[in-house]
Amino acid sequence: MGKLKSADSQLLHSGRPSRQERTYTRIIKKTNQVQTVTIKNPRKAISANQKHSANAFSLVISTLSRWIRENKAANSADYQEVKELFDRQDRYSSLRGFMLSKGMYEVSEDKQSVTVDIHARTIFKTAFGIDKKAPL
Repeated sequence: MGKLKSADSQLLHSGRPSRQERTYTRIIKKTNQVQTVTIKNPRKAISANQKHSANAFSLVISTLSRWIRENKAANSADYQEVKELFDRQDRYSSLRGFMLSKGMYEVSEDKQSVTVDIHARTIFKTAFGIDKKAPL
């Protein structure tokens, strides 16, 4: 069940209204935007390229989340620098998403580990060798 919030006498929800629905809604708190998407033709099978991309994405996201958690607790200078950049923009609603989109990480040669470098500008698909034209 989604979370209900009232805004200007309207009832807005975030998530799915019920498990049978294929419509998802989210509220971006930073910009007060509401986004809604409906899944019409979900995929039945996942290709090898999609699995590789999902594994690479989860590796990067978990590394960024751990870096944010540790550096926020330590209040490091790098965290303050990234937080200042994040606060100056209004496109991304989460610090983790901002760091991911700006490519603030480096991928090892064997593509099995990721380290956070706030000055790096890594391109996700190039770093992990994900082919855009692979069949779905």
